Amino acid sequence: MKVLQYDHQDVRVVEFDGRMDATSTDDFIKVLQQAQHDGRYTVVMDMSKVNYMNSQTLHLLIQALKDNRDNGGDVRFAHLSPVVQRIFEIIGLRQQVKSYPSIETALKGI
Repeated sequence: MKVLQYDHQDVRVVEFDGRMDATSTDDFIKVLQQAQHDGRYTVVMDMSKVNYMNSQTLHLLIQALKDNRDNGGDVRFAHLSPVVQRIFEIIGLRQQVKSYPSIETALKGI
């Protein structure tokens, strides 16, 4: 998995590319921990290039959502790939998360 991250004001924007699985879990955790360490409790995740996501990654996403909301932030998702969209629908996560058609729209109102 490749990761590109940058800040937009007080928001960390993270773009993922590839498989979110056991081989990328450590990198994913580091990204989330670094954002929190930097005081970025609102994160926009671009999921347009994610072509696979395992259950461990889903658990980490849900935990990040909870942690960030507990600290006054949020996790927003932009560009859900068809794979991620289907996974979110199957497990009922679509109703719990905010998803947007673009990074720009996800950043509005923060």
